[in-house]
Amino acid sequence: MGCDIHLFTEVKIRGEWLFYGQIHMPRNYDLFSLMAGIRGNRQPIVLPKGIPSDMSCITRIHYMDYKSDLHHASWFNQKEIEKLMKIIEENKEFPYYDGRWLYIIGWLFGNSYHGIDKYKSDYPDEIEDCRWIFWFDN
Repeated sequence: MGCDIHLFTEVKIRGEWLFYGQIHMPRNYDLFSLMAGIRGNRQPIVLPKGIPSDMSCITRIHYMDYKSDLHHASWFNQKEIEKLMKIIEENKEFPYYDGRWLYIIGWLFGNSYHGIDKYKSDYPDEIEDCRWIFWFDN
């Protein structure tokens, strides 16, 4: 049986985490291993942390739909997202390195996830942070 990821982007605005979008990422066990230490032989960026208690309502609804079948739930903060992106960009053998990577993970406010710092400085009373919340199912 295959393993799939369910990945959601949230942004923190005025102290509240809000749903920004869902990333439809193809099955990639090298990536899953790097993200959560499953189905591969790569060292994960961080061990799975579970689900944050303050996730957005929309993400929570999706989570509850999969709760009985999910595993390795976790989340990445902005720095961990950037670290993942850097590893993939530096490792030319990594699947999807050929440029599809940015299309797969999407953009945040029209920029890469590195660009959130611009919004944090341009809109300090509004956009505070971003994160990914994800889990896997079989």
